[in-house]
Amino acid sequence: MSHTSLPIRIFEPRSTIQRICDLFSFAHKYLKEAALNENHLERLKLTITFMISSIYMCCDQKKPFNPLLGETLQGKFPDGTKIFCEHTSHHPPITNFCVEDKDGLYSLTGYFEQCGKMGANSFTSGLRGPCFLNFKDGH
Repeated sequence: MSHTSLPIRIFEPRSTIQRICDLFSFAHKYLKEAALNENHLERLKLTITFMISSIYMCCDQKKPFNPLLGETLQGKFPDGTKIFCEHTSHHPPITNFCVEDKDGLYSLTGYFEQCGKMGANSFTSGLRGPCFLNFKDGH
């Protein structure tokens, strides 16, 4: 899909690196609560809830623009959680990320590779790659 010319009207006015940041929109709520919770089962539930919350934020029919190689994004969520992203490979398209709680309660690092599959009358896309979630207590 990234090698196909497409009409501009199907694009959203952001790049993929900005769309990836949407995945982490609920980190300050669920991961912070998980980091403060000492019950391992509840911590797992909150972590899974965070992962599912990213689906809500990222379902969109419009295609983001492909980021430039070396494009970076640094930002802060309203609670002070920091996010850092960098587009490190163009073929295949890979974006590295780091999300850190302002109090050091958790950090989420990894990278996503954009992948897609085109059928006769369909297109499926997604992100794959490792994500590492570390809590301050070592879990």
